[in-house]
Amino acid sequence: SEDELGQTTHQLNHMAEQLQNLLTARQKLATLEERNRLARDLHDSVKQQAFAVTMQIGAALALLDEHKESARVRLLEAEALSHQMQQKLTVLIGELRSAALQERGLTLVLQDYIVTWSRQHSVQADIELEDTGDIGDVAAEALLRVTQEALSNIARHSQATLVLVALACSEEQIT
Repeated sequence: SEDELGQTTHQLNHMAEQLQNLLTARQKLATLEERNRLARDLHDSVKQQAFAVTMQIGAALALLDEHKESARVRLLEAEALSHQMQQKLTVLIGELRSAALQERGLTLVLQDYIVTWSRQHSVQADIELEDTGDIGDVAAEALLRVTQEALSNIARHSQATLVLVALACSEEQIT
């Protein structure tokens, strides 16, 4: 209505909409900042190590026929660098998973993952997820990984056209 109460209601609705837009923008900014941090970490560590591995392997190949011991040393260095890359990637991936789970919660992360998986594999997914509350980071990550592995196995080993992913919670257990 056009009376004072109607105008106040309209103003409050407008303020609520602006607040929602601000929150959405802040979330997008936080996501962008995290992506930039990840890109810097990958560039500063893993990319440099991958380049060094490539150089070590190239040097080893050049030495292989005439200087086997030198080639062996280069390959051992490449192996060590490769191991360091794996460790760094494990840490970075763990941070990403933990950040998403902490920020959005298991139910929303699972929902997004299942919807994306369903589109990628052209398999219809029925989703029945209950809110898990605060089950802890370790349990949430374990449930996410179990779901990822189960869906991966379905995509690789079955001819399924429909999957049901259900998450039920009680005080004693999560199914």
